[in-house]
Amino acid sequence: MPGKVTSNAEDTICTGNLNVLKNLTVTGLSSLNGGMAVTAGADGGAAAVINDK
Repeated sequence: MPGKVTSNAEDTICTGNLNVLKNLTVTGLSSLNGGMAVTAGADGGAAAVINDK
């Protein structure tokens, strides 16, 4: 399993499941057409943080 995955493509499409086991940072616009389900980790941290700037 790679330590880091970077996509510089104009569009990146995931047709299956996308599992993020640590942190996910989105910079810019993100569109989730199917909704979003989040669960806080075992350490009790925030499940999702959405910044609307």
